[in-house]
Amino acid sequence: MPQDPNAPQSRRRVLIAATGGVAALAASRLASPIRVAAVSVPVNLNEDNASTAVTSISQGTTDTDAFAATADGAGTGITGTSDTGVGVKATNSEHDLPAMAALRGDITGSSLDVGTRLPVGAYGFANGEPGATGVLGETGVGLGVFGAAFDTGGFGMLAIGDLGAYIEGADGVTAFSDHNGVAVHAHVSPGTIPPVPPTNTAIFASVGSTSQVGLEAQGRIKFTNRSGRAKILKNQSSVSVTVPGVASGMFAFAVLNASRTGRWVRAAAIATNKLTIYLNTSVTSDTYVSWLILG
Repeated sequence: MPQDPNAPQSRRRVLIAATGGVAALAASRLASPIRVAAVSVPVNLNEDNASTAVTSISQGTTDTDAFAATADGAGTGITGTSDTGVGVKATNSEHDLPAMAALRGDITGSSLDVGTRLPVGAYGFANGEPGATGVLGETGVGLGVFGAAFDTGGFGMLAIGDLGAYIEGADGVTAFSDHNGVAVHAHVSPGTIPPVPPTNTAIFASVGSTSQVGLEAQGRIKFTNRSGRAKILKNQSSVSVTVPGVASGMFAFAVLNASRTGRWVRAAAIATNKLTIYLNTSVTSDTYVSWLILG
């Protein structure tokens, strides 16, 4: 007997149809999974926030700080660590300001406060007590502070002040030039430009006027390989000394080390790598003479 299409369906048939529709929907979703946008996870306080990408803050308001951290007591404001990279990295595209500034105490009057141009990577300032230090470098066996300049005209280190630099140690200062220049150039005279130093010179001292002193020493002065004593043997009137590096045109001085009546140094002649000291006549006993070469 044919069924009436308008007759009400049984409850079982309705459930079977509904179940089949759900299965078809699930199958279609498995065949074409829905794409869901990634959701940002907030940074939680008082716990470690694991991340697999960079966490950053972008400040869109001009002249406004992007991030601030304040620690109470002896806590550290910001700590940066890295296994093999840089712990804390600071960059700045503004050439008149430092990329990093470390400040202690009242900074009123500092270069950063008054707007002095500071084209530096790191700037340090300390105030509040005598001996406060803007930047301190310390090490056990390495270098406490290292300064290098690789371009012509650059300065590896520059110190300015009532006392430009104070250096203390087992060896106070070791200076060397690896380009046949001058290891140390000391100049005295405010407002004058130092002269161009000579080449192949360990220490060069210059002044701006004739009333100033280029070199003064309190204590002994030693010229290890440019001075000495030589012995003129009995019945001889001259002695020659080998002095590497000397040449004609340099200045030589020689005097008797003992009183010899009627005897004196007649000449001190320099040749290549050699100094010859002549007396006016021979001596009756061995006699020492002292000599000094300059130039």
